[in-house]
Amino acid sequence: NPVRLEIFQTLTVCGEANCIDITRHADLAQSTISEHLRVLKESGLIQQCGPGPRSGYCINREAVTWIKQAVIGLLDGASGPGTTGARMNPIRVLFLCTGNSARSILAEATLRDLGGDDFEVFSAGTEPKGVNPMSLRVLEQAGITTEGLASKSLDLYVADPFHYVITVCDRAAEQCPVFPGDPERIHWSFPDPAAVDGNEVVRVAAFQETLRGMRRRIEPFIAVARRTAEEASV
Repeated sequence: NPVRLEIFQTLTVCGEANCIDITRHADLAQSTISEHLRVLKESGLIQQCGPGPRSGYCINREAVTWIKQAVIGLLDGASGPGTTGARMNPIRVLFLCTGNSARSILAEATLRDLGGDDFEVFSAGTEPKGVNPMSLRVLEQAGITTEGLASKSLDLYVADPFHYVITVCDRAAEQCPVFPGDPERIHWSFPDPAAVDGNEVVRVAAFQETLRGMRRRIEPFIAVARRTAEEASV
């Protein structure tokens, strides 16, 4: 991601900078920079240099050193014997809907659960408004982890490469931008379960039906995507 790369380069040069300083340098919304900092911190590449929300960030030197050594090891291995039959790179998938609160969240969690390490899965919204608690509830009832699920803006991913971009609501399909690398675009039209009126039983049932529908779509998609990736790697 070019924004995260710019943040990383800024911290490499400056040694330490807080979110406000980085926002001024990048000329982007502070909320956008905060989300990129969160991703970099969770990856272990950067760390907070002190307590409190206004404390600065700096490069995690130990992590960077480990990554350099790992890359060198991979390059050494690639030039030696035993490189045939190497594991294919993860298939990158982005699910899009308007609010990134229900349909795309359910899709992201389901593909992560069923696809395993073969997939890197993300979701975003054209107008993110927070994860609907009912989404988390039905996922937990189905035994699907909700760890890491969050409502995010499409702006975070417009410069990222994906193999597939899947829209799960009609409005998002109309507003879907062009992504680098020309990923395959797929549209699955799902009604918004959050728009269903009624008591709690009725609303839970709507979310459960959407989750079942996602599973019916995702299971055959996994098989096709894996086969396509395997054929491309030959």
